[in-house]
Amino acid sequence: MNSAKEAIVSVVREFRRVPPLRSAFEKTDPYRRMRRLLHSGLVDTGLYAAQLGTESISGEDAARHYVTYGQHAGLTINPLLDDRTLRRRHGGGDRSPAYDYLWTRSWNTPVSPLWDVVEYARRHPESMDHPSGPVGHVWERWTHDPDLRVPGIESADVRVSDVVSHQRRSLAEWGAADALRLQRRLRRHFSGQPSMGAWPTNVVRPTVSIVLATWNRAGQLRTSVDSVLAQSWASWELIIVDDGSWDDTPVLADLLTKRDPRITYLARDHQGVSAARNAGIAAANGEFITFLDSDNEWEPQFLENMMVGMRQKNAVAAFATIEIDRDGQRFYREAPASADALELGNVVDLNTLVTRAEAVRAIGGFDTSLARAVDYDVVLRLAEQHEIHHIPVLGAIYREREDDPDRISVAQPLGWNTLVRQRSVIDLKSVNEEDLSPGVTLVIVLTDHDPLLEEKLTELTALASRCDASIRLAMIAPTPSEWSLAKALEERLPTVRARLFPQREPFSYVVARMLADVDREGFVVIEPAVRFDAGTLTTLLESSTSLGHRVVAPLRVHDDGTVVSAGSTFAKRATAPMEFLSRHPIADAERLGAEITVPAVSGRTFAIGTRHLLDIGGLNPLLYNEYDLPAMCVALREQDARFEFVTLTDVRMRVIDLASDFEAIDPVGSLQAIRTVTATITPTDLAELYSRVGLEVSHLLGVSAPEDASGTSLRKRLHPVVVRARRNVVVEGKEFPRLRWALRIAAPAFPVGGTWGDTHFARSLAKGLESLGQEVVIDHHNVDARPTSYLDDVTLVIRGLDHVEPVTGGVSMLWVISHPEQVTRKEAAVFDRVFAASISWSEQVSVRWGVPVTPLLQCTDPAVFHPNDTPRRSDVVFVGKSRGVARPAVVYPVRAGIPLRVFGGEWEGILPDGYVEAEYVDNASLGELYGRAGAVLNDHWNDMRHQGFISNRVFDVVAAGGRVLSDRVEGLADVFGDAVVTYETPMDLVDLLRSDLDGVFPAESELRQHAQRIARDHSFRARARVLLEAAVEQLAGSTAAQENRI
Repeated sequence: MNSAKEAIVSVVREFRRVPPLRSAFEKTDPYRRMRRLLHSGLVDTGLYAAQLGTESISGEDAARHYVTYGQHAGLTINPLLDDRTLRRRHGGGDRSPAYDYLWTRSWNTPVSPLWDVVEYARRHPESMDHPSGPVGHVWERWTHDPDLRVPGIESADVRVSDVVSHQRRSLAEWGAADALRLQRRLRRHFSGQPSMGAWPTNVVRPTVSIVLATWNRAGQLRTSVDSVLAQSWASWELIIVDDGSWDDTPVLADLLTKRDPRITYLARDHQGVSAARNAGIAAANGEFITFLDSDNEWEPQFLENMMVGMRQKNAVAAFATIEIDRDGQRFYREAPASADALELGNVVDLNTLVTRAEAVRAIGGFDTSLARAVDYDVVLRLAEQHEIHHIPVLGAIYREREDDPDRISVAQPLGWNTLVRQRSVIDLKSVNEEDLSPGVTLVIVLTDHDPLLEEKLTELTALASRCDASIRLAMIAPTPSEWSLAKALEERLPTVRARLFPQREPFSYVVARMLADVDREGFVVIEPAVRFDAGTLTTLLESSTSLGHRVVAPLRVHDDGTVVSAGSTFAKRATAPMEFLSRHPIADAERLGAEITVPAVSGRTFAIGTRHLLDIGGLNPLLYNEYDLPAMCVALREQDARFEFVTLTDVRMRVIDLASDFEAIDPVGSLQAIRTVTATITPTDLAELYSRVGLEVSHLLGVSAPEDASGTSLRKRLHPVVVRARRNVVVEGKEFPRLRWALRIAAPAFPVGGTWGDTHFARSLAKGLESLGQEVVIDHHNVDARPTSYLDDVTLVIRGLDHVEPVTGGVSMLWVISHPEQVTRKEAAVFDRVFAASISWSEQVSVRWGVPVTPLLQCTDPAVFHPNDTPRRSDVVFVGKSRGVARPAVVYPVRAGIPLRVFGGEWEGILPDGYVEAEYVDNASLGELYGRAGAVLNDHWNDMRHQGFISNRVFDVVAAGGRVLSDRVEGLADVFGDAVVTYETPMDLVDLLRSDLDGVFPAESELRQHAQRIARDHSFRARARVLLEAAVEQLAGSTAAQENRI
């Protein structure tokens, strides 16, 4: 951009800041943005038309649509621009990403996952001067050079033609599917015609039989019948089929039959609407049959328009547009009834359907086994035999009343629609007859706007080389960008296939659709709301290769490290299942071993033998995104009592919050359906199951379920309230109560918390307490108030960077191991006991605060850190992150030319490139690294050094038989003797490193003695013994005080 243009743009931007002018500018924003996009030369009209599912569109219309609507749907104007990539940095409000990219001239930001625009700009600096930046430069060059190549993402150069072809192909697929979805939507305006013309006077008018099934709707019946009497088409007969009404329907029907001889009345016992309609079909004498519900009314010209229109089209079956009145708002259903449209859902209202009598009789009429969606079922079966034409006239008015308890559509589960649709379009019986190959079909279900989509697809690439796995992607209502990513993976990896679901679907339907594409003996489904990696998937796949009569599922966990569910239980018959160990710490699940046998698995991630799932017809479609897997387990167990359901505690998947997931939109209907499923099950022995975790079920708590349409609350869902089973343990000849400890730490649970020192510290302390017969759980940083914390006897806050309030009703303890400057008297005073890893600080604050603080130094784990017999090396080792600063203990020796082995992260820009040997060392490998190094460098945070807090690294190194060079901290010599040599300044450290280290440190025999002493006196078990005795003492004092009060 030249200086004159920059000045003009700057002036315009300043003018926009003036309030009176801002509104004037904003009114012209869509037009100006449209013009800017057109002038960029980047609007690909063919691509844009394909995304809209149309043949063509002008550049101006494409730009206008994009600015107004398309940007919100995730459309793109050019195959070189990806909406999802652009949105990470551009757009927001009403400014489209493509416009924002061009307006801000952000040429150094990524624009697509298919090619690297930043690298292209680096190779072609002249592209930065193009009016539309590097993208415009490539687009212009490609029009003249079809073989043009550009940098790929983490790969060799790619042909622009391949990028463009991929985008046009994949986005055309998406556009066709989305057009079908949009076509089915209700419309705000009627787009048909007022009349189909007149019936020829020289042609005999055929008789139309009208079947009106009714049940206790005397109040609405007259209105419906009056709309029949008002028809301009006089050749009709009306058959009122009374399905056992006990209101005034018989009286009214008798009056109506006397009013017009074309009306007949059939009274029947109550058998349901399908049986009633079938009776009407059997009694019909007309050449055509149509249906009218007793709460609907026709337009006066309906029958005439239908007869004329069907004659013009030579139609066997046809339907008209229906008007739906929702509290005064009018909508119109007028989508064509193509096979593809009907596959997504019903578009034909039974009240406007007219069919030849022989056609509806040939399909057997209505299915009396269905409790809902009977009209959809008839339409689907008719559509298999005949084209169902749309007659573009207004046929009927339907007044929607959700408060009518007798409406089938609210009295029965919504899942009946899924069942009808599924059995029509998916033939699982035929699939079950096909041969299956060894291995596993892995189904990854992905919903729109998943922030982890790229991560998930990347993890899948690691599995692509497996010859025993077929990968299937179920893309639920994806954006164009998301579908493009899935298709790119499919094109790159031969084992991957993607299926597009243009609208949000029930989970059972998605599974059935993917099951129809199965080719392996094992079947694994990964739900969208979990985070996984290649290692976890591999473990799950390997556990699925020889399942037999087993269904396995991972342990699903929350962000904070607590359990979502370890399975499902059944407290009683005809009730919803209960989640097992929900919101318990992971440690509770771990106590049950690597595999937990449960009454049923839960969640939506599972592995099963393909034949077994096919044998039961897939998941139960009546359950609309609730109880899917528990119901599956019930069906499997009914089929074969040998089935076993297992949760794998070592296979963990973190549940994430998604903008779109399988929403439970029919909780009342699903609860009704699951009660039917569980009506005959054997209830779970809850006492036995929870006793495995050391818990007892005190009672079941009723949690209110949603009300049904009549306002009647269905049976409450049950939730187990558990308590701990109390017992004592004997440790070293002394009896202690077996307490439950909750260790609260600053480290997050996922994904990096496992590498934090706090996590290793807590795990080691937990082992120390468990060796004393205690029960321990670890609560990470994310945990606020765990619902099961009432089970904890002791809460021990290991104070790092977090200020944590104790939440237990038992003993609360605080152990300050770092950052003492952050701890206040107010914080410490709420704890029953306070410990600190510094003798001097404990003494000072005890006096200053008036709160007793007991010294309890840091410690080590001798199982990990112990001497070994390998020769001592000459290397100097440092393990730790940079903490965002140039740590003198590392930087000074490096600058002095002394070689160091540095392990840790965040050293970029501080140490030379490539200097860091590894960013992480597994804790199990640290013992050997520390113990046999020439020396291990250590330093402390300033506040810890000044306050006498000795780093736990020093304990680890000396316990491993190692030698430490550390900055001076009060008490080091008292604890470690001459195994630790201190320095005053960084230059002192440099001098020490230049000296003979063997002459600085004691002999190996002495180092071994130091190691043995540290392991004995300063182990986690030793610290655990101190903490246990303090807790017991505190509990005894609390009990005595309570007895005195009583």
